[in-house]
Amino acid sequence: MKRAIFFVAGIHGVGKSTLCKKISKLHSLPHYSASELIQRIRSGTYSSKKVSQNVGKNQNFLITAINELVSEQTIILDGHFCLFNKDEEIERIPTQTFMDLSPCAVILMHDEISSVMRRIENRDNTKHSTERFAALQSEEILYGKKITEKLNIPLLIFNFNDDESEIHNLINTIK
Repeated sequence: MKRAIFFVAGIHGVGKSTLCKKISKLHSLPHYSASELIQRIRSGTYSSKKVSQNVGKNQNFLITAINELVSEQTIILDGHFCLFNKDEEIERIPTQTFMDLSPCAVILMHDEISSVMRRIENRDNTKHSTERFAALQSEEILYGKKITEKLNIPLLIFNFNDDESEIHNLINTIK
């Protein structure tokens, strides 16, 4: 049986980990964070500034980590469609990464930027530009739609405060 990946995407601080923990528990599915898998293969990938030193190369580490470290047949993977690169510009994750991951569905999270900024500040004790994160979230949604269309897979755009029943229905339909 081929591995099935439910990809939960969204910008930093949008609530991916919180949602994934709930989904994981309810559906008895293992949850992995793309950044944690990358760090297991290569340490020091991300900083508190929320930038990635080499977005494309790090995605190769993610694919390696999935293939070497993840043995379960169905998983929840949280990650991003876009990141801030080392120049603090928005950079799309290469399309090939998603083709290689071959997710069965995407849950794309978004929230009010003020809520996201509050979560990041509380969690990381750092402040970031609201405008930059608003632009990142817009690009995340735009590119997420493009990728799911290209891969011809279901996309559920989910607000942090939405009812989670649609997510559970999607997972039960596919898994």
